[in-house]
Amino acid sequence: MNEFGMNMKRTLICLGLAAAFTTALAIDPRLSSISPAGVQVGKEVVLTFNGSRLDDAEEILFYKKGFEVVKLEATAANRVQATVKVAANCPLGEHPVRVRTKGGITELKTFYVGPFPVVSRARPAAGEPHQKLPLNSSVASSVPNESQEIYTVDAKKGQRLSAEIESMRLGRGFYDPYIEILDTKGFILSRSDDTKLFIQDCYASAVVPEDGTYTIKVRETSYGAIALYRMHVGTFARPTAVYPSGGKAGEDLQVKFIDQATGD
Repeated sequence: MNEFGMNMKRTLICLGLAAAFTTALAIDPRLSSISPAGVQVGKEVVLTFNGSRLDDAEEILFYKKGFEVVKLEATAANRVQATVKVAANCPLGEHPVRVRTKGGITELKTFYVGPFPVVSRARPAAGEPHQKLPLNSSVASSVPNESQEIYTVDAKKGQRLSAEIESMRLGRGFYDPYIEILDTKGFILSRSDDTKLFIQDCYASAVVPEDGTYTIKVRETSYGAIALYRMHVGTFARPTAVYPSGGKAGEDLQVKFIDQATGD
């Protein structure tokens, strides 16, 4: 075969592979997001999987133990709802998941399992008091452009009060949240923009000096918008460092977690 024929053969092979790849992309299901972005451990929840070509979904593929799909229903070509039992011993944190359909498997997305009950966001009307959160709870919301979200929480003297934001970790966009905890007189007890552990995601913690109602403010650091965030508020410790930072392989190591609020 001459050089022209060889080049033509290579061209036809490349075109055939490109066509096959394009066809595969056209029929493969796609997963764009999971709602809600986080759930409570030990509860039965409804997860909505949003994407495209999901109407023939057959299975939800979890990569970690602790999940049982009770019901799976395709409500539209771009949406699947799954009723899922989250086991009491399900690991906390980020969980990867895919949807398997008759036509293929979606890309991987993640959602979170947390220890606290999830409170619905209730934005007050003008003149109404800010939403009061119970201690040791989670809430999901968004921040409009050039605005901030304000919550209140009751705490007792000597209690640790912590608030942590998940936003960048949710994978919905590049956001830079800021959080602050204010005392009963409006002075800042603790605030945070970036953190060494979570980079843009932030957390604040303080020891409450007196009984009363404390204020938590959440915004984007430059007063931009945040499409989605989850905030956890409670009496939990939020260590900022561990000492020593390492040890010898194969040996037990005693470490100390250091909390910025209390120093230990």
